[in-house]
Amino acid sequence: MIAGLSGMIYRSFMLLRADVGKEFDMIIVCERCKTRYNLKESIIKKSDFSARCSKCNHIFTVYR
Repeated sequence: MIAGLSGMIYRSFMLLRADVGKEFDMIIVCERCKTRYNLKESIIKKSDFSARCSKCNHIFTVYR
Protein backbone atom coordinates (compact mmCIF):
# COMPACT_ATOMS: atom_id res chain seq x y z
CA MET A 1 0.00 0.00 0.00
CA ILE A 2 1.33 3.44 -0.92
CA ALA A 3 -0.12 6.44 0.90
CA GLY A 4 -0.60 9.87 -0.61
CA LEU A 5 -1.94 8.77 -3.98
CA SER A 6 -5.46 9.23 -5.29
CA GLY A 7 -5.81 5.49 -4.82
CA MET A 8 -3.84 2.70 -3.23
CA ILE A 9 -1.69 0.28 -5.16
CA TYR A 10 -2.38 -3.38 -4.44
CA ARG A 11 -0.29 -5.97 -6.28
CA SER A 12 -0.56 -5.11 -9.98
CA PHE A 13 -3.54 -2.78 -10.12
CA MET A 14 -4.60 0.56 -8.71
CA LEU A 15 -7.71 0.85 -6.55
CA LEU A 16 -9.40 4.04 -7.65
CA ARG A 17 -11.09 6.49 -5.33
CA ALA A 18 -12.79 9.75 -6.16
CA ASP A 19 -11.01 12.83 -4.79
CA VAL A 20 -12.82 16.14 -4.55
CA GLY A 21 -11.32 19.62 -4.68
CA LYS A 22 -7.92 18.69 -6.10
CA GLU A 23 -6.27 19.46 -9.42
CA PHE A 24 -5.80 16.51 -11.80
CA ASP A 25 -4.30 15.80 -15.22
CA MET A 26 -6.32 12.77 -16.36
CA ILE A 27 -9.93 11.64 -16.19
CA ILE A 28 -10.55 7.91 -16.57
CA VAL A 29 -13.91 6.14 -16.71
CA CYS A 30 -14.86 2.64 -15.55
CA GLU A 31 -16.00 0.65 -18.59
CA ARG A 32 -18.71 -1.15 -16.63
CA CYS A 33 -20.45 1.42 -14.40
CA LYS A 34 -19.16 4.66 -16.01
CA THR A 35 -17.82 6.06 -12.72
CA ARG A 36 -15.31 8.84 -13.44
CA TYR A 37 -11.95 9.14 -11.67
CA ASN A 38 -9.43 11.98 -11.69
CA LEU A 39 -5.72 11.11 -11.62
CA LYS A 40 -2.51 13.08 -11.45
CA GLU A 41 -0.40 11.95 -14.37
CA SER A 42 2.74 12.07 -12.21
CA ILE A 43 1.66 8.99 -10.19
CA ILE A 44 1.48 6.85 -13.32
CA LYS A 45 4.84 5.19 -13.95
CA LYS A 46 3.97 3.07 -17.02
CA SER A 47 2.22 3.74 -20.33
CA ASP A 48 -0.61 1.44 -19.25
CA PHE A 49 -1.82 -0.04 -15.97
CA SER A 50 -4.71 -2.02 -14.55
CA ALA A 51 -7.17 -0.24 -12.30
CA ARG A 52 -10.03 -1.50 -10.13
CA CYS A 53 -13.18 0.57 -9.78
CA SER A 54 -14.07 1.17 -6.13
CA LYS A 55 -17.79 1.26 -6.97
CA CYS A 56 -18.32 -1.96 -8.99
CA ASN A 57 -14.90 -3.71 -8.53
CA HIS A 58 -14.40 -4.01 -12.30
CA ILE A 59 -10.72 -4.28 -13.31
CA PHE A 60 -9.83 -2.46 -16.53
CA THR A 61 -6.72 -1.29 -18.37
CA VAL A 62 -5.90 2.42 -18.55
CA TYR A 63 -3.67 3.70 -21.35
CA ARG A 64 -1.80 6.99 -21.22
